[in-house]
Amino acid sequence: MDEAVNVALTTITSILILTSIVGNSIVCFVVIRNRDMRTPINCLIVNLAVADVVYSLFLIPMVILTHISSHPEGISGKVLCTLLTDGILAWVGAASSVITLTAIAFERYYAVIYPHGNKGDLSMRKVKLIIFGSWVFAFLFQLPQLLKKEFNRKINPHLCTSTWSEKWVTRGFFLAWLVFFVVCTTLMAGLYSRIVHALWFKRDQDNSVTCHQQGVLKVRKRVTLMVVVVTVIFAICWGIDSVMHIIADVISYDIGPLAIPIAHTMVMFNSAVNPFAYALINQRFRLKIMEMFRKRRSKAYQDRIIRSMNKSHNSVEMIAPCTVATDSTETNSIERLRA
Repeated sequence: MDEAVNVALTTITSILILTSIVGNSIVCFVVIRNRDMRTPINCLIVNLAVADVVYSLFLIPMVILTHISSHPEGISGKVLCTLLTDGILAWVGAASSVITLTAIAFERYYAVIYPHGNKGDLSMRKVKLIIFGSWVFAFLFQLPQLLKKEFNRKINPHLCTSTWSEKWVTRGFFLAWLVFFVVCTTLMAGLYSRIVHALWFKRDQDNSVTCHQQGVLKVRKRVTLMVVVVTVIFAICWGIDSVMHIIADVISYDIGPLAIPIAHTMVMFNSAVNPFAYALINQRFRLKIMEMFRKRRSKAYQDRIIRSMNKSHNSVEMIAPCTVATDSTETNSIERLRA
């Protein structure tokens, strides 16, 4: 790969990583800090944001550090390779994201299609089980890759290599990921097609819709639009990345040195753009984020005023004794002249 192209891709990916970590951390902070934001779907969105942060953090060693520092060999190199520089744990965040997005699709489906029934009702207990299960499954899914990785400078001076003697194991992993991704994406597409039809295209026979019902419908549309946009971006970015890995690692076709890095950059774009989708489409998220920054700005302004007042007060205290001393000196001088 040309050095200039490599530097450009690394720079773009670094900016996206920083944006993803900061943006998704703000999303988590807003939901955790505001009690009225702790709804089941928002808790799932927080889990999605955490998965994006995990992916971003564990992509740093593979994308950035491998280009600016030399990789150790031996046991330390194997441990470093397994936990950091190969980016395997980043895929844990990716797998958790797929499960979380699928759970969000089911939540939206039952909330819109069966609004008055208990079927599919998502309690906080169920949300906790879904979140816990998503991370357990994601870790177990990556476990075979974690167990068989090592660093060999002769094979690849920057990245780790698989030590599975049978090539079908590595190919099987990528095929399993593709099947998992395609099944979940197809399921989400089917659910959201029903939801979109019910919210935007279905004509209600009962025209006597109250203002409250109109408000509820408006909120449902806004929340659904937000998660649909996030899901579509995820499907496009991860779909391209998955296809590239299948072509390169399963079919063993030479797709050139730029294909995989560009695919990784697109996946990183997905993680970085999610917080903007939440803020731009969901009014409550946008208002809470703006409120948070206003409070911080107001607090900073108040702190500046207090520091300024304290500084002025200290200056007055320092000047006052001098003034008294001067007045006293002048009085004594006048008394001596009178004498």
